[in-house]
Amino acid sequence: MESHELRIGRAGQHLAMFDLLSNGYCCCQTEEGMAYDVIVDLGVRLVRLQVKATMKPARMNGGYATPTYLFHVRRAGRHGKREYSVGEFEGFALVCMDTRKVWYYPFLGRIAKTLIFRVPGIAYKNGFGRVAPYIDQFPSSRFFAGFSGETIDGDHLTQMVTRRPKHSPEFNAVVECVNRLGPRKLDDIVASTGICKSRVRQILNRRGQFFNGVWTLKE
Repeated sequence: MESHELRIGRAGQHLAMFDLLSNGYCCCQTEEGMAYDVIVDLGVRLVRLQVKATMKPARMNGGYATPTYLFHVRRAGRHGKREYSVGEFEGFALVCMDTRKVWYYPFLGRIAKTLIFRVPGIAYKNGFGRVAPYIDQFPSSRFFAGFSGETIDGDHLTQMVTRRPKHSPEFNAVVECVNRLGPRKLDDIVASTGICKSRVRQILNRRGQFFNGVWTLKE
């Protein structure tokens, strides 16, 4: 009896094939056991894709109060006994089963265990560090533009996955205060920035270090 997980995987592969073929790409599925699921023939180059599917947006943990699309992409093989290696394939076809849409993400180097994407149409509050991109930023046309002739346009594909750190105004105010005034007590930072103590403490717990009664920023 085929497991639910395997059925979802097979459905994802068929949806990826449908998406590619309906967008004019010549492609075919591979045999089971290979590192990639689909081969796309661009005429002068073959592009290999590993298909990953998710049923619907979900909450990863308490730090992501709003649901996001989660794709577990690092592990390969039965029960995830090994990690994918760079060079095994060129990218991921990410299938959203709830919308029946497929998006394409390059595999250029070491990759996170889970890829996180925001859901189009949902407003998210900026958190600390890197903010996940909206998944609709990765259509097939953008992905395959990185493959020209017999070469790979690495700059284009790198630009696709680059995320610039985005911080809240409160975060920037606290960091600027400590940078400008040097080591400070918590109450001094609160008085200087006008931000409530609990919020300042939250920011410093992520960006600062406490020693001898004062806060400094981590290197």
